[in-house]
Amino acid sequence: MKIVIVRHAKVLIKNKKIYANELKKAIEEYDYTDKKIMKLSLFTWAFWFKLAWYMGFSGGAKSYQESKDEAFKASKILIDLAKEYGSVMLMGHGLKNRLIATALRQQGWIERKKMKMDNLDYGVFILS
Repeated sequence: MKIVIVRHAKVLIKNKKIYANELKKAIEEYDYTDKKIMKLSLFTWAFWFKLAWYMGFSGGAKSYQESKDEAFKASKILIDLAKEYGSVMLMGHGLKNRLIATALRQQGWIERKKMKMDNLDYGVFILS
């Protein structure tokens, strides 16, 4: 059995500097504050928000623990599909892929090809 996890292609977002209140325009599904404290690039804001998320601040979104639980459930689905079809492939976001990869390893799967965080890179997992 084999499970392949692929990171999606490069996102076409211009890395221009924006204020926190402009994130709503850049990411419609989030509603951030109107305080004009600092002007940082979208990727810098993402870094700080992700760091806060790891520390337990989720701002109404799924918590880190909820995301880990969701990844474990996804890994179970992938395992069931691999049992049925022999091999399966998932394409997703880097962080979600990493959480699923961790869940697979915890369940005895071996990472035959290590997944990097590069766009369109992939990891290959086999059952030990």
